[in-house]
Amino acid sequence: MRLKGKVAAITGGASGMGRAIALALARDGVDVAIGSLTKDRGSSRPGEIVNLLSSSDLEDTRKEIGACGVRALALPLDVTVAEDARNFIESTLRELGSVDILVNAAGITCEQTIADHDDGLWQKVIDVNLTGTYYCTKAALPHMIRKRWGRIINISSTAGNVGGPRNGAYCAAKAGVLGLTRALALEVGEYNITVNAICPSWVSTAFGKLWIETIARNEGVDEKAKMAEIERSYPQRRIISPEEIGHLARFLAQEESFGISGQDLTVSGGQLW
Repeated sequence: MRLKGKVAAITGGASGMGRAIALALARDGVDVAIGSLTKDRGSSRPGEIVNLLSSSDLEDTRKEIGACGVRALALPLDVTVAEDARNFIESTLRELGSVDILVNAAGITCEQTIADHDDGLWQKVIDVNLTGTYYCTKAALPHMIRKRWGRIINISSTAGNVGGPRNGAYCAAKAGVLGLTRALALEVGEYNITVNAICPSWVSTAFGKLWIETIARNEGVDEKAKMAEIERSYPQRRIISPEEIGHLARFLAQEESFGISGQDLTVSGGQLW
């Protein structure tokens, strides 16, 4: 319980890596607010790869977090709307009393070539992955600066460092998250705030499964065979688990990690993409 008494706000916190981070922090004594886009609040564009949740999914994760013996708050959240981002942070401050740790984990993607890319879908991938990170960070920063303590953890991707065909929007957005991470770390270091990015490769989540299913469908191959092919391509012959991302985020939130800031930490089992 090394982080007992801290409060975390986590976007995309009801599923995948966001959920794993929320539970890892909760087990360390952190009160947690999660925000995720639900089906009644958002819709997907044709070609968009997104794991839209139900309100009950959000509530189920809140209960899981609360079962760790901490306070838990769950709210629907569209990170592409600045007012939504502000309301999420303000609700966390009002209900839980602070925002010490911000995790930006909300994300979507698509599989399209640049020459034939849908312009609206390009903009949405940028808005969710990059602009959403900006909106939530901007909303939380004044409180962290006043308190002179904070941890901001952005979920980027190996795609931010390594290009991939049919992933131009996602690669651009995740590279932007890395640029934002580095710039912000220089701005807020004097306030005892660290800013880091975690860069996973493929992670075994519902979102990752949807993405691999899309790739398999585009290539006309069996999705299980595609998953096995990806696993075989990894030096460790496996795909990263979301819990591994949770453990790293928990470390980055602790006092012992204070000297680590402005970094992109790759979790890929040795794989480049």
